[in-house]
Amino acid sequence: ALGARLSDSGRSGSAEVADYMLLQLVNRLEPLVIHLSTIKNLHPLDLYTQFVQMAGELSTFTSRSKRPVDFAHYLHDQLQETFALVLQSLRQNLSMVMEQTAVSLELAERKYGIRVSPINDRSLINTSMFILAVKSDLPDDELRTRFPAQIKIGPVEKIRQLVNAQLAGIGLRALPVAPRQIPYHAGYTYFELDKTSDYWRDLQQSGGFAVHVGGDFPGLEIEFWAVRE
Repeated sequence: ALGARLSDSGRSGSAEVADYMLLQLVNRLEPLVIHLSTIKNLHPLDLYTQFVQMAGELSTFTSRSKRPVDFAHYLHDQLQETFALVLQSLRQNLSMVMEQTAVSLELAERKYGIRVSPINDRSLINTSMFILAVKSDLPDDELRTRFPAQIKIGPVEKIRQLVNAQLAGIGLRALPVAPRQIPYHAGYTYFELDKTSDYWRDLQQSGGFAVHVGGDFPGLEIEFWAVRE
C-alpha cells in the first residue's frame, strides 16, 4: 500500500524523503520476516532480537516522540510476557504504515454552481484537515487572492442561506505548498478549510459539504481531500 501511494503520487523531492525512507525500511523488513519464518527451530532469543529492532526502527516514523517504548528484557522462562509488548508495538506500527492518510472526497456538481461532497466517514470531521486543490486558467497569484472571497462552504442544508444572505461560511486559508500526503499536480493551488468556523460543528449532523463558487474562474477544476492528522 505504501509503495502504491508513492508510485501514484507523481511527486519527487524532499517532501517525500520520509515516505521513501519508510518504504525502504518496510522493504528491508518484509523479506527478513519471510526468511525467519522458514527457519526450523529458530531460537526465541534470536527472534526477539529481530523484533525489538524492527519495532524500534518503525517507531521513528509512527511514534509522536519518534522513540520506541521500553520493551521487556528477554526471559526465556516467560516467553509470553517477553513477546507481548513488542508484538503489540509491531501491530500498531504496521497498521499506521498501512493506513492511507489522505482520502480523496467526491465533489459532485449540482445546479446553480453548487458542488456537494457526501460525508461517508463522519470520523474524518474531527480527525482530519480538509483541503481544496484548485486549478483555473487564471494566474496563480490571482487565483490565490480571489478564490477564498468568491467561495461559500458549509453544510449542504445551509448552503442556500449562505449564498442568499452573503454569509461567510467556512473560510479558506491558502497554503504555501501542497500537503505532502496529497498527490501533487502542476498548476493547482491548495487551500485549507477553517475548522474554527461555527458552521463546522453543524457538519456532525449534516449530510455533507456544499461548495458554491461565484465569480468567473475559467477552466475551474476542484479536488477535495481529507488528510488525517
